[in-house]
Amino acid sequence: MSGSAQVTSIDALRRFRSALIRYVETLQSCLDSLKSESNRGLDWVESDRLSYWPAQVRMAGEALVEAQNRLQAKQVTIRPEDRPPCTEEKKAVQLAKQRKAFTERQYANTRRWLPVVRHETEEFRGMLGKVANMVDCDLPKAIAVLHKMIEALDKYAESSVQSKSSTSE
Repeated sequence: MSGSAQVTSIDALRRFRSALIRYVETLQSCLDSLKSESNRGLDWVESDRLSYWPAQVRMAGEALVEAQNRLQAKQVTIRPEDRPPCTEEKKAVQLAKQRKAFTERQYANTRRWLPVVRHETEEFRGMLGKVANMVDCDLPKAIAVLHKMIEALDKYAESSVQSKSSTSE
């Protein structure tokens, strides 16, 4: 490493320090946003989906029973030759069965994936914590070091100018 710093512009250091301060503010805002979104995603699965799908299973079951009742009511006749084709009712029963199976799968998937979502959210929060530590500790230290360097360079530049002016007199 050479003995001199080779600083050509103290103003460039000042601009860099200002940019670093703005960067820290932006990073902090981004971190807050990421924490909020990760919490919101986990809450959505834990609270919303975990109550939504059981309700949908129940409603789909009720709709299936209603469709089956309508089909049976249409099929019940005194004479078999008077029996209507019941095509729409059979389709309604089939659709209701499909909807019920779908809601049951969704509820099972929600319960199965909830621990994974929790784990991944915690992992993500851990990574955010490392970045937050850098933003809260390392970058402010770097900003303070830059401030001290700028002050020292300003004093050096002042003393250089004063020594040149005193030697030229």
